[in-house]
Amino acid sequence: MGRLLDPLVTVVVTHPVRPNQIDDFLDWQHHMVQEESKFEEFRGTELGLYPTVVLLTLALSPLHLRLWIGLLVGKLLSSFIMSFLTMPYYVNPLLGRWLRPPPHEPAARSNLHGLGVVAVAMVFWAAVFYLVTVRFWTLP
Repeated sequence: MGRLLDPLVTVVVTHPVRPNQIDDFLDWQHHMVQEESKFEEFRGTELGLYPTVVLLTLALSPLHLRLWIGLLVGKLLSSFIMSFLTMPYYVNPLLGRWLRPPPHEPAARSNLHGLGVVAVAMVFWAAVFYLVTVRFWTLP
């Protein structure tokens, strides 16, 4: 009672996709983005997911877990990390000005700022993961 709800909502969908259903999955994903973009203030992003998955793969690989337990542990850890660490402490602060632009700022400027932040972050993480997975450590 009397508690204000944060209008910013983060949703992470993870599930396996069979190789013969990849095109159907991509169609579904595109449809979801189109529908979600109809809501005011929608910003679709996958900025935090791939670094989390790569880091989990690297962290769990020395354990040589069976496939099913590795997938289960990876899914549980990635859901936890995305919900409680990556989104609130990395993605939301990084994109905060884009997700909640000042009321007086033109939308085009806010969108350009968001695009620039995402581009720089993607280049940074691509370089980090190239160095980690090719130069310093080889993926399993």
